[in-house]
Amino acid sequence: MYAVGRHSANRAAEEREQEARLNALEYSAAAPPPAYAPATSQDVSGSPPDRVAQLQQLATLRDGGVLTEPEFDAEKRRILGS
Repeated sequence: MYAVGRHSANRAAEEREQEARLNALEYSAAAPPPAYAPATSQDVSGSPPDRVAQLQQLATLRDGGVLTEPEFDAEKRRILGS
């Protein structure tokens, strides 16, 4: 009986995680694209934007199961401009 209860608990946890991922994807699809500030003189002088922090945040979302590998790759290409 313990195994059946444990299996049910695991399944419920998986369903909650899947629902959270779906909600996050729906939110990101429904949200308007972020407004970007115009380039400043610092940006023009060759100082790269903070791409590392953006990539780290994407990796965290991917590792947490919020983004799939293809979604991660697409966003990474967008950030890197390739």
